[in-house]
Amino acid sequence: MHRWLMIVGALLTAVALLLLSLLPGAPSEAVAMTAWVERGHSLLSWSDELLFFAVICWGAGARGLFGARRAERPARINVGVTALTVALVSLVVLLLEVGWSADSEVISVPQSLSALISV
Repeated sequence: MHRWLMIVGALLTAVALLLLSLLPGAPSEAVAMTAWVERGHSLLSWSDELLFFAVICWGAGARGLFGARRAERPARINVGVTALTVALVSLVVLLLEVGWSADSEVISVPQSLSALISV
């Protein structure tokens, strides 16, 4: 079963790369880059989602293939644990990117909501 997860991950990656190859060449100017992203939004979103699930399939497949051989875990447990790990790592990366400072929009949204509630 775990070999099939590796194969599915490879297929998902191939489709994501195919979608990315359908995009026109990226411009070199920053202003034109915004328009390029807006035009290719659906292709970029689909390839992003496919790569996310490919990472989950590869992680679960690798965990099953190369993990400890004591008690063979079912593939659904490996997929679940790997999906949770990928989601948590993605959340940490997102939080590091956005930042924890008081200047960030993540912190200022609850403050603005509390200001609206107190009015």
